[in-house]
Amino acid sequence: MFKLRTSHFHTRARRTTFAALIAVCALISILGSSVRAATEPEVIQANDNRAAAGRLSRDELHIELEAREGLWFPESREGPGVPVQAFAERGKPLLIPGPLIRVQEGTRIRAIVHNTLAVKLTLHGFHARPGVAEATVQIAPGEKRELHFDAGAPGTYFYWGSTMQGGPVTKLPVYGDGPLSGGFIVDSRGEQPDPKERIFVISQWRENPALDPPNLLASAPAQRRTFAINGYAWPFTERLTYDLHQSVRWRWINATFEWHPLHLHGFYYDILSLGDAQRDVPYLPAQRPRVVAHRLNPGATMSVQWTAERSGNWLFHCHILDHIDPTVRLRGPSSHANHSADHASEAMSGLVIGMTVRERPNSPHSPAPVAHRKMRLFVQEQPHRFGNAPALGYTLTEGEDDPPSNSVDIPGPLIVLKRDEPTSIEIVNRTREDTSVHWHGIELDSYYDGVPGWGGDSRRTTPPIRPGESFTAHMTPPRAGTFIYHTHWHDVRQLSSGMYGPMIVLEPGKSYEPQTERMILLSAGPSEKRFAEPLLINGSDKPTPLQMRVGTKYRLRLINITADNANFNVTLSKDGELVTWRAIAKDGAELPKTQALETKAEQQLTVGETRDYAVRPSAPGDLKFEVRNIAGAVRGVLMVEVR
Repeated sequence: MFKLRTSHFHTRARRTTFAALIAVCALISILGSSVRAATEPEVIQANDNRAAAGRLSRDELHIELEAREGLWFPESREGPGVPVQAFAERGKPLLIPGPLIRVQEGTRIRAIVHNTLAVKLTLHGFHARPGVAEATVQIAPGEKRELHFDAGAPGTYFYWGSTMQGGPVTKLPVYGDGPLSGGFIVDSRGEQPDPKERIFVISQWRENPALDPPNLLASAPAQRRTFAINGYAWPFTERLTYDLHQSVRWRWINATFEWHPLHLHGFYYDILSLGDAQRDVPYLPAQRPRVVAHRLNPGATMSVQWTAERSGNWLFHCHILDHIDPTVRLRGPSSHANHSADHASEAMSGLVIGMTVRERPNSPHSPAPVAHRKMRLFVQEQPHRFGNAPALGYTLTEGEDDPPSNSVDIPGPLIVLKRDEPTSIEIVNRTREDTSVHWHGIELDSYYDGVPGWGGDSRRTTPPIRPGESFTAHMTPPRAGTFIYHTHWHDVRQLSSGMYGPMIVLEPGKSYEPQTERMILLSAGPSEKRFAEPLLINGSDKPTPLQMRVGTKYRLRLINITADNANFNVTLSKDGELVTWRAIAKDGAELPKTQALETKAEQQLTVGETRDYAVRPSAPGDLKFEVRNIAGAVRGVLMVEVR
């Protein structure tokens, strides 16, 4: 009996011990999972800004936000993640951009903001509009602040947080704070938001934000970085779809510390309002600028509208190559071979979004119009044009004879077209590398727009122009003006080596008058060091002076097709005093009378932009056309000799 009881006791003991062991293991497993869960960073979600945050009760919005740390995947979950700070609604996922605040005019906002970060948070933009940049709120680590304010005037605004410790003092989001921002929209009283309207927030991140140059002129060491639109970088940005003839309305918010000249392929867009985080100024209908490229300044906002007049695939992108070329990607640049195999995905990055304008169902394919004029544009290479570096550029012919294989014009030859005249331009590639040509500002079918692997429709896609091959672009320009053609290979070397040129479209019956029309084209020459490219005026750092006569009216056609210079200030002066000129056109579009004003001859000229002015010298003497950068330093001078 004793042995049996002993055996029974040991059996029960073993069972008890085993059960206890299982319980301990389970507890360890649970604790281990909790520890792992506590140490694993939170994944940040992309915010498409389609849903407003908070809870609206009568005329008061209640919203609770938290600033937390998380892991951001701007190139999808298959790409690298970067640790950043971002905003979230309490109990909800972190978002980049932050939760959208959207209310009607007259709404009272009750916000609770919790800083869960280990550093102080400076909160910007939680105040009534219009406001002042100095209206900030300091929130200590772990602290919650409750804020009450009226929404204020209607407009497009944003809020953002700063945690920079010892960095530059600024009223704008610097590189490290770029993801810590969100849209703030105030609609007019009684206005119901258009469900098809879209809101886009531009974000930026650099690996070491402490290296931010306060004036954007100091060079920073190479480091990982990215630009994003609504939380994603191309080719992972959202693809938009519109119906033919649909009216499109966008709001854009530049929550970064840099300029972004935003260019729309194939269409003009009207600017409805311009503003920043503090105020928004609407344009009257007669005053609205009509553009294909507009420079959105650091911390600026804009609302725009355009009509999807032509079907196909189109792009909207920043025209600074440094913000869209394949080096601006966390997973590293792709090879030139990948550019050729999958140009649309591999040769662009960052600030690019793609749009498809849908054809009507069962719509017949329109054949290319029979060209009244036929040209051939040869892409060629000229060795040792820039010291040891070759020139890559263009030569134009209208006959059967081929030009010498090493002839290159810089800038490219002037192409003169007529409005409503069907024209074909065959691009013949005589170089050793793939390329493409984009007809900047020209309204034409998507297939001929010049974006390999993207431009086109469901039936055909624009191919790369490979060595020894050609591609024929057909166009019937619907308006007269000043335009540009240039490589769209997203290769700084191709552009700076000479692959660009001016285009003029004339009214029927008009002819180009070189005696009274003066082209002034700004471009960048080749350089071994990025951002140190020499500025060229009409293809030279020592441009030939222009000749003018007293009393004669001249048309100045200004073009900026530099690679990365977004903000030049150009002036025309005599003896240190600005002369006067009258604005004629912007991006090829003639200005209405309300905008065609006579002013002092001074203008900011962004990359991807053309502007036309009329000037009439009143007395003999030299005029000076001067180009300065954002710091005021002279980058180039073109003399104008008046006799």
